[in-house]
Amino acid sequence: MPANLCHIILILLCLAGVPSDLYADSAGPRPWPAETGLTPCGSGYAEAVTGAGHLRLDDGSTVRLADIKLPELWPEGGPGTTWPGAENAHERLTALSRDSLNFFCFDGDRRHDRHGRRLAHISTATGLWLQQTLLTQGMALLSPTPGSCPLLGDLYMAEDTARRIERGLWRLQAYRARDANKPDSVPNGHFIILSGQVADVSLRRGWVYVNFGDNWRSDVTLDIPAGVARSWRKQGFDPVNLKGRHIEARGWSDWRWGPRLLVRAMGQIRLAAIADGSYPAESPAAAGSGIRRTSAVFSLPRACASS
Repeated sequence: MPANLCHIILILLCLAGVPSDLYADSAGPRPWPAETGLTPCGSGYAEAVTGAGHLRLDDGSTVRLADIKLPELWPEGGPGTTWPGAENAHERLTALSRDSLNFFCFDGDRRHDRHGRRLAHISTATGLWLQQTLLTQGMALLSPTPGSCPLLGDLYMAEDTARRIERGLWRLQAYRARDANKPDSVPNGHFIILSGQVADVSLRRGWVYVNFGDNWRSDVTLDIPAGVARSWRKQGFDPVNLKGRHIEARGWSDWRWGPRLLVRAMGQIRLAAIADGSYPAESPAAAGSGIRRTSAVFSLPRACASS
């Protein structure tokens, strides 16, 4: 066999053993969008990625990446448990944040989270949008914050691309959508995605409770605070109208008379593009597992998508 042919075969064999999504260019560059509604709020260099997936800067401050959630990576005996796929995700973020970074924040009190960390979207020196790039590469989960609707069309498109071809984290069952109509499939204390048909919606003292079953004491529920629901109605989205709809929701799960998600951002909810609200059939591989793998197409509430 000619030597040059052997060399080519050796290169192909080496590349075959390396997951394609570990390469920065495998998902294509994601430039910083021209219109974001954000304002510049500083620049700096990242020294480290924290266990929770935040960036620790050279000035000692910490920046939380707005609207995405990286899998958490903790040492043995640390304050948390390492999530599946966390090591690859943290390596990817470390590689993408080696150059100088520019930060863009929301206005007012949304510049920082409740722990005092700067909450920002990030652009690299070469104009790469860090959040969108990580989502496209399947190395982060979209986690919408209040007021982020103008950015969510691009961000959901990036995540949906990775989900559709099961890139990165989406190869792992841990991150696939849980069946909201099966309470036993919803773990407590996790960042999760739920998908299912809404059985009922109730109001109590202004709060909206979106129930996925007939018994609110045990079924999966989305809790929407009164002030949040009131704000959404002013924007043209009334969550009471979700009854009978097939929706997707995401956030941190806890237990309060059954599994629940506390929903504060309109972008945490998406509606299935199915006219009668019915649920598309499960794939045979997922049947009975509590994990949804369907061809459903979801869209943001019109009030969020058009803002």
